[in-house]
Amino acid sequence: MDWISLLAVVVAPVASILTLSLANRHAARMAEKAKETAEHDREFAASEKRYEDRRDAVVAFQKAALDEQDAIVRYEYDYDNRGFSPGDIHDDYQFDALNEALAAVELLATDDVIDAANAVRDAVVKRFSDPRAQPVLRDSLAAYKRASRLMLGTAGTPTSAISSD
Repeated sequence: MDWISLLAVVVAPVASILTLSLANRHAARMAEKAKETAEHDREFAASEKRYEDRRDAVVAFQKAALDEQDAIVRYEYDYDNRGFSPGDIHDDYQFDALNEALAAVELLATDDVIDAANAVRDAVVKRFSDPRAQPVLRDSLAAYKRASRLMLGTAGTPTSAISSD
């Protein structure tokens, strides 16, 4: 009976130490996995935020360009202006909203989108003084939409997916 008592006294603490060791290893693995998951979640959230910022910038620029185009057309069709282009009278107009939206695109978008946005801005400025530049503006807006949709990964969706209401 002495051996059995001695064995019970020795085995119980050894089993307890082994169990504690395994539990600690398991806890360390779980903590490492939680750390990796948290890092992945932070990276995913940052990626989503970058996507949203890019999307908002390209939509804001498109809206600013279309607003400028609408203002130009309204000006030209106003009876009081008798067919003048806005550039004939307001040669110092600065296109502030368009330039502000372009600045956001230049900070956030890819080079293709930036190039297309600059082409749109140049077309709007040209259209401001020359009604015959409307096809250039229309084509540059279409190229801008294509480049934006490719950047955002929405190339297979309808064009209205990046349009603002």
